[in-house]
Amino acid sequence: MLRSFTGGRDGASPHAGLIFDSRGNLYGTAFNGGDWKCTDISGPGCGVAFRRAPNGAETVLYAFAAQIKGNMVDGANPAASLIFESKGNPLGTTEFGGLGGPGCGFGCGTIFELSPPAAAH
Repeated sequence: MLRSFTGGRDGASPHAGLIFDSRGNLYGTAFNGGDWKCTDISGPGCGVAFRRAPNGAETVLYAFAAQIKGNMVDGANPAASLIFESKGNPLGTTEFGGLGGPGCGFGCGTIFELSPPAAAH
């Protein structure tokens, strides 16, 4: 076993596959956990995106907040695998969050891009 999530700020309930960059860093998402101020229909925390270095060091790259002043803006609950765009930044989607629309009580989801620190590339 490489990792056991604690359900806290490091995330919980990973639903998606993992990807590697050219330096051997592992990237993924967890559907829940992260920012405990965010609670939606799936439980506490709206998920995280993380990186695990070849030496085992882990970094939460982003904790989704979703409920900024009552509006779901940045997304919540990433549930699909990440991909890399042409500059090497991970892209992904969230199941909930965003501005929403008719029939999307918790938002209709978002597409996001992560920009990890330059040392990670």
